[in-house]
Amino acid sequence: SGVEQQFYAGGSERLRIDSSGRVMIGTSTADGILRVTDSDNETYLVVKNAKSGGSGEAVLSLKNDVGNWQVKCLTAASFRIRDNGNAADRFTIDSSGKVGIGNTNASSFGSLATDLVIGTTSGEHGLTIVTGTGNSARMQFSDNTSSPFRGAIEYSHGGDELMFYADGSQKMKIT
Repeated sequence: SGVEQQFYAGGSERLRIDSSGRVMIGTSTADGILRVTDSDNETYLVVKNAKSGGSGEAVLSLKNDVGNWQVKCLTAASFRIRDNGNAADRFTIDSSGKVGIGNTNASSFGSLATDLVIGTTSGEHGLTIVTGTGNSARMQFSDNTSSPFRGAIEYSHGGDELMFYADGSQKMKIT
């Protein structure tokens, strides 16, 4: 107890375990239970569990040469992804399984269409479906008895046509 363990290879320290059980690879600084740093002292992985602070959250932070991102699990059973450490949450799955992109409370936007909520109550937001030049993009509506769908909205890039489907067949086409 109270003793750090250091492991060396090639004449240099490569791994350290401190008296609290925190593991440091490539560094002697621990700001989580596991920290991995390269030879240029760039931190690439930090795992934190802040339950001692009362928040009960676990955080996984990863870094590469273009930026940082985090995976964060809270005691309220939500799952959140954020970038640049303390920035706003970018993607949230709440405790009821609702997905928010750009917001943390998809369930608060009504009851019929909150499985996926994109955006916030300020600014411009949207959804883009990208396909190849000669292909189509489609949003389908289905139930447990229909195969493959009951309704759909489709855009054909090859024909520059917008089509609407109901009762399993095309009902309108705008060219």
